[in-house]
Amino acid sequence: MVNVYVDTERAKWYLHENLLCKTSQFFRSAFKGSFKEASDRSIELPEDDADSFALFVRWLYGAEGKWGRSYRPFFPLRANSGVRVLPDSAVQK
Repeated sequence: MVNVYVDTERAKWYLHENLLCKTSQFFRSAFKGSFKEASDRSIELPEDDADSFALFVRWLYGAEGKWGRSYRPFFPLRANSGVRVLPDSAVQK
């Protein structure tokens, strides 16, 4: 699991590293390369829009046929925490 901070407001997502890296060369380079994100297990995306990133996460964990079942809805880690997380059971290993 890795932390992804999005937008200037730093909306925090706690997402499955293996899924991000499997579907995105950008995240694969960041988390599997020699960048500080790999050791920090965290990345900041201040230039990205939080709502747009939420759509990416829906697609990533979505039921568009890619993984064979739906992982929606995603849910907050705890009420009003500002952290968005998906269950470990949502990712096939």
